[in-house]
Amino acid sequence: MVSRRIVTAIAAVTIVAGGGPEIVAAAGLDGIVASDDEARSAHEAAVLVAREMVTIREAGGFAAGSPMSALTDSLDGTIAAVDLADFDRLEHDGHDYLETMFDDGISFSRPVYEALEPLPRGDRSRLDQGRQLSIDGDGYLHAIDHLLHHGGRAPIRPRPGPPIEVTAAALTAFVERGELAPQSPGAPDPPGGPIDVPYGRDRHGDSAGFPTWAIVAIAAAAGIAGWAIASRRRSSPSPDHRASDLLDAGRSFAEVHTVHEVEAIAAERAMTITGAEAAVYVRVTDDGFERGRSIGLEHFDMSSVGSSVVARTVATGREIGVVANDPAIGERRSVLAAPIVAAGHAAGVIVLTRRPGRPFDQDEIDTFAALRPLVGAALAGAMSRELIHTEAYVDSLTGLANRRALDERLESATGNVLVLMVDVDRFKLVNDVHGHQAGDLALRSVARTIEEAVGQRGTAYRYGGEEFAIVLDSGDSAALGCASERVRAAVEATPIEVDGAVLNLTVSIGTAWGDDPTDTIARADIALYEAKRSGRNRVVAAPGRLLEPTRDELATS
Repeated sequence: MVSRRIVTAIAAVTIVAGGGPEIVAAAGLDGIVASDDEARSAHEAAVLVAREMVTIREAGGFAAGSPMSALTDSLDGTIAAVDLADFDRLEHDGHDYLETMFDDGISFSRPVYEALEPLPRGDRSRLDQGRQLSIDGDGYLHAIDHLLHHGGRAPIRPRPGPPIEVTAAALTAFVERGELAPQSPGAPDPPGGPIDVPYGRDRHGDSAGFPTWAIVAIAAAAGIAGWAIASRRRSSPSPDHRASDLLDAGRSFAEVHTVHEVEAIAAERAMTITGAEAAVYVRVTDDGFERGRSIGLEHFDMSSVGSSVVARTVATGREIGVVANDPAIGERRSVLAAPIVAAGHAAGVIVLTRRPGRPFDQDEIDTFAALRPLVGAALAGAMSRELIHTEAYVDSLTGLANRRALDERLESATGNVLVLMVDVDRFKLVNDVHGHQAGDLALRSVARTIEEAVGQRGTAYRYGGEEFAIVLDSGDSAALGCASERVRAAVEATPIEVDGAVLNLTVSIGTAWGDDPTDTIARADIALYEAKRSGRNRVVAAPGRLLEPTRDELATS
């Protein structure tokens, strides 16, 4: 019996290592089946995706003869395209759907996220020009399949996806009659064959999800944990079911990317494997506790967490199962709580509850304990990715996006680029008179002021030293003028207190716009130096494609 379970765990790891993040599976696991409400909501989202596909097809964004074109051709008369003027609203609806489902604790497959999020800036520009998109459109087909048949999640079993005819028929039935498609399609493929594209390909054609080593590690931990539970509790009525639940949890964690996604999946999976009725994930921070994902515990009282089972769990470092009137829950319940350890410290606590007449037994506590290292590994991976992204693209002093982030944005820019180059006037005096620590404080203050002044109109970057760059999302020379004057006036009107002294700093700004990012930055930089040379605390717009004077000439003038 024990050796068979060891083989099962090893087989699960082998499947993960060979198949990639979207096809983690083991023999006997069923597909994900959504509730009726989730399924109907997912079908509505599938219609949004199909409507986007039809619109893109009409605008010339898909290659003729592609599977996307074949599907949209079959939907003619059922789903109509929208005007490109209304395309932003369509994509906004898709984004809102994702946000709403995330708030409800539902995590989708990568293709669903990619299909419902707005098009990348470059592809939107191509669509406006009637050009073919650069994205891998097959991802749309997988997104619709996941939404129609799996409530938006990826299927557990590896499979190529249903034929075009099946997808079109399911969409048509829902649009015309409100009928839901089967959630676990298993009928033989009709003529035409399957869509032969592997799951897991993201919208830009790159592999998605965890690195292979992380997927293997999580699946290995899940398999070994399942074997350990089953061998330790030979009298349990369903040890194989517990092991399968843990393998399924390992697969789910391998698909998520952010800390908040891991927290949401952790609460959901903990409820599933223990039979809990409600759950909440509580983050452990330097300042205390923060409420994370909650399922069925909307009135969890965070002000009482310090005297609740949450604090006791962190203090003891182990699971606590009680039947009590916990102050954070506010009523007598069966409670099970466990700390989540990531990167060597307690990162959170999962609290599970159900009615007091059903206390959590040792079998459920052991299974919950086996889930903890899976959550910890997934959380550590997500934290590492977010830290790497922050270090790579965020300036550590000001918190603004850095020069690397600016360069990557400009490399992918299409159409006109609107740039403001901003330099703090006479900043060297701040460092010379008050010291570099005061200078750092002043730079952080100026950065916050600039970011607030720009608001949702664009993005501010730290270009280097006391120089900043701002790229507006849209507009023309008038928008550049308004934004630059707003930034200049805001900095001038914001005094900064350092070491008992009040600094009244100002900035000089140069602006330019054009379809060549490198030339536009250069012209804005020249205009900036002209603003400094002509008196500072002012805005100068580049009149055209200036080739002279050079930056060095202006710097020495």
